[in-house]
Amino acid sequence: NSEGSRALKKKGTVSPPQRGDKSHKYEYTVGEETKELSEDERVAFMVQEIDEECSVVPVGSFVLNSSQRVIVNPYYKGLDLSAAVRLDSYMHLRKPRTTPALPVAERSALKKSTQFLDFIANDQPKGCWSLKHDPSSSLVVLRSLSFPGFVHFN
Repeated sequence: NSEGSRALKKKGTVSPPQRGDKSHKYEYTVGEETKELSEDERVAFMVQEIDEECSVVPVGSFVLNSSQRVIVNPYYKGLDLSAAVRLDSYMHLRKPRTTPALPVAERSALKKSTQFLDFIANDQPKGCWSLKHDPSSSLVVLRSLSFPGFVHFN
C-alpha cells in the first residue's frame, strides 16, 4: 500500500532484509497506529525506488514541448564522445527534485527544453556513478555504484 511505502521512504532505510516469505508482514508505525506491509508490497516499493534512482537518459534525448509535456526528442542523434564521457551529460528520467529549487536566475540559464531534469553529476554521495570509455568499441558505459548492475550504454 502507498501509506506503507511512504513510511518506509520516510524512514530512509529498508531494514530488516527480505525473508523470501510472501506471507510475512512487516510492521511500521504511522503516528500512534501500528500497521502492516506485506513482503510483496515492500519489494515493489524497493524496485520502484531503485528504478527512480537509476533511470538515466542523455541530455537532449527528451524535451519539454510547448505544453510542458516530456517527449522523446525526434531530433536527438546521440552524444558525441567528448560529451558522453562527462557526468553532466546525463540526467535522471524522473520528476525533478533539485532543478525547481534553483533560484530563478540560475533556472533561466538552463536550456529550458532540454535541461529540465536532475543531473546525475549532482547526486550524493559524490562518486556514486562511474563512466568508462572503451576506445576499441567507441562505447561509453555508465554504471551506478550505489546499485550494482544498473548500467547505461552510450
